[in-house]
Amino acid sequence: MTVISNGVRLPAQFRLARREPQRLPATVLWQWVLRLALPLLTALGGLVLYWIWFDNVYGRHWSDTVGGSALAVTLVLVGVWSIGAWFSDAA
Repeated sequence: MTVISNGVRLPAQFRLARREPQRLPATVLWQWVLRLALPLLTALGGLVLYWIWFDNVYGRHWSDTVGGSALAVTLVLVGVWSIGAWFSDAA
């Protein structure tokens, strides 16, 4: 098949439209990994914090207070990150 362009005959070039399977972009995939993993990590960290502070069968030591405080601060930060991951409109 030929196409006439400006009085000159040119061969028409048609591309075969290949239908490749639709893939998720990497950013969307990582956003969903964060959305699902961060609340799970927060819940597991809360369970560990409960074991350290409230279900302490060996008594109270200074390391329980220091380690539990560091874990509590980290859990608050991960919780804020989790909320940000769920309510952001990045994707």
